[in-house]
Formats: sequence, structure tokens, C-alpha cells
Amino acid sequence: MNELTLDEVLALEFEQKSIRKIDMFLSTQPQTSYEYIKALSFKCLILHSLEKDKDALKYLLVQTQFIPNLDNKSIVVLCDALIDIFIDIKNVEQAIKYIEIKKDHLPTIDSEKYIYDMIRYNRMCGNDKELKRCIVEYLGEDIPDDKRIEVLEILLNIEYDEHDYDAFDITYKKLEGYYLNNFLFDKLSDIKLKRSANMYNQHEYERLEQYINTFISDDTSVIDLKIMGAKYLLEIYLLKGENRRAMILESEYHEKYVLASLEVQLSFVESALKVSEAINNRFNIDEFEAKQEELEQLIYEQKRALKKAHKKVLKLEIEEEEGEKIINEKLVIKHEPRKEKFIETPSMDEEPSIIEISENYKSIENVLATFTTRENVKFREIFRNYGIEIEKRFLPCEIVIAMKNSPDGYHYKKERVYEKTFTDAYLDGTALNELLQNSRKLFLIDL
Repeated sequence: MNELTLDEVLALEFEQKSIRKIDMFLSTQPQTSYEYIKALSFKCLILHSLEKDKDALKYLLVQTQFIPNLDNKSIVVLCDALIDIFIDIKNVEQAIKYIEIKKDHLPTIDSEKYIYDMIRYNRMCGNDKELKRCIVEYLGEDIPDDKRIEVLEILLNIEYDEHDYDAFDITYKKLEGYYLNNFLFDKLSDIKLKRSANMYNQHEYERLEQYINTFISDDTSVIDLKIMGAKYLLEIYLLKGENRRAMILESEYHEKYVLASLEVQLSFVESALKVSEAINNRFNIDEFEAKQEELEQLIYEQKRALKKAHKKVLKLEIEEEEGEKIINEKLVIKHEPRKEKFIETPSMDEEPSIIEISENYKSIENVLATFTTRENVKFREIFRNYGIEIEKRFLPCEIVIAMKNSPDGYHYKKERVYEKTFTDAYLDGTALNELLQNSRKLFLIDL
């Protein structure tokens, strides 16, 4: 096997089998060299992505004892990995410690990187006042487009939460053009949702009605935006006493609203219930009251499950033992996914049996139905947005797509998509293999 170069190491996928390849590379490098630090830091970020924070931090923190012997470039790389992990697990003290160490070793030309670290730190701490100050300062620097858009998105959310409508509109316009030019229709729909909510809260009903009509029939608008647009129109028509228009619009979206996320469904149902009460439609009133109760319960259960799934902060104690730094991990609690078993559909000559379909099966199907291929938008980006939408509605998850008669596919994890090659060993014994080999549907049953 040929020895990998550093560039080849850094191109490895974020998966367990990459760790062994990186270890082989590390064994050929001096422990205080830039190449060693860079590869080790990359390895630890992979471990972090695999939820092995204990191991990742152990390797990195032990390496900090060599900081006096490292060059500035290596120290910055080491600190970057530590900052990424400590911010992710919300360890405030350790995050700021390594941000300050990194700052002391940054070249003057890269001073904006310290501001960016402080943006991330203040966002983690929930210090919006200092966060906004850092963002304004950072936007005045010479920064790449992706970083500029990232901090503008953070700023927009703060302005939205603070009901700073004028500032929101300024930031909105900066993001709108970028999203349009780069075909980021899901993100565009998200900020349009926020802008619609602002107009509604400001009682700008005429302006809002005109605005909704610009996107409610647009194929590039996501379903949540369309349903919320319809919800706002129902409210506007009721306020204007135009009950007939409200009734017609409600009937138009009566079957469509179930494709939206649970929160958006509930919001639409609340307005549709008002319409039904205004026209005294007893059948619809009963239906929407029952649906409202059902959605409230589902949202409560979803939030409770997500709360349990959150990983607790990893607390570390560093002790000196035989001249080496040892990390004693206090806790890492991970979410154990609900067990589900796979049931094959019977063949045509078998006696049909009753199959209890998972309650989430139709919901996932509905999400999938809203994602279609769009001209000039790569499938990889569509798949990534699909994964993000699934995680919004359910628990954090990973999704794989394998192509029939080809070993190539895609792997979605934590808002990122990786190209993946599915070997026979990887697929053996999995439900995915059953799909590919037998072309038979598989349903999920909740246990």
C-alpha cells in the first residue's frame, strides 16, 4: 500500500475506516511537525463527527503539552480543532481558553479569524449584544463570500428574534440576492417565512398579501412557505370580513397542508378552524379541533424526544500522572435510537398479512414528495436539503442513498453530504441490501 500524502489524508471521508489510514500516516511523521499536527487534528474532527469526543479530546489535549515546541502554524491548527469541539459540546471555559491561545499565535494578516472565533463563542454563550458587535466588525474585514453569508444569516436571526424590522429588511435583501443567484431555494424560502411573519406582526396586511402572492404559486418555494402563506391569507381575509374568499382558499389547501412540518400544519389548522367557525361549518370544526389536538401531542412528543437526544456537556478534568496529561471524562450521554425491525412485503403467491406501518413512514414520504429535481441544481444539494428537512421534523439522523447496479452513492450526516462507495461487506445483512438485491419494499414497524 502506497504511503498517503497529507493532502490525501485530508481528503479522506469522515468515517471510521479513515482513522486507520491516518494513524499509518502519523506513524511516519515527527510528533511536533506541522504534518503530524494537521493530520492528528483532522483525525480528531472525524472522531468528533462519530460522537467519540472522549477519544478526540484525549489525543488533542495530550498534544497541547508540546505547544512550546510547535511553530505558530501548528498551534493554530491544534487550537482550531479544540475550539470546534469545545464549542460544539458547549464547554465555555475550554473554548475561550484555546481561542485566546490561538489569537496569540495568529499572524497579523489573519486577525479576522479571531473575530470569527468570538462570533462562534458569543453565539454559543447566547450573548447577542456582543455577537452583533463582532459580526459588524467582521463584515468590515476582507472575508470570503461563504463566511460573509454565514454571519449575515446569524445576524438576520438575531434581528428577527428582537423584532428589529428595519435592520431585518436590510440584511434580508443582502441574503435574498445571494440565494437567488446560487439557487438556494430552501434558504430563500426560510427567510421569506420570517419576512412574512414580520409583516403580519406589524399589521401590514395589504403589503403582506401582495408579498405572499409573489411566492405562493412559485415551484421553487418549499411547502412550509406555501402553507404559511396560505395561513396568513386566511387571517387577512377574516380580518377584512371576506369569509367566502377564506373558505375557498381553505378548501384549496385542505389536502395540501399535511405535507408541511408539524409546527406549520398546526399554525394552518388554527387559522382554518377560525374560518370554519366563521362560516359555521360543523363538520370542518370537528375535524380541525381533532387535528389540532393530535398535532399538539405530536409536537410535544417530538420536542421531548429531541431534548433527550441532546448530548450533555462533556466535562473534563486534566490530571498529571507520570509526566503525561490524562483526561478523565465525566460523562457523554448519547441518544439510543428507537429499535425498528424490517418487514418484507409478501410475494404475490403468499397469503397477505396485516402489516402495521410506522407512523413516520407517510410523513417521510410526504417530505420526499416535496423535493423534485430542479434545473441547474445538483442532486447532491437537493439530497442535502432533504436531509436537513428530515432532521427538522424527526430526530437527528443519517441517510444513505445507494444506486442499483453501481457501488456509488451518497451519505448524509449533520448537514453534509459525502460521496460513498458501498462495498459488499458494508451492505451485507442490511435492509439496504435487501432493497438493492430483491427490489422489494421494506416497511418500518415501531417497537
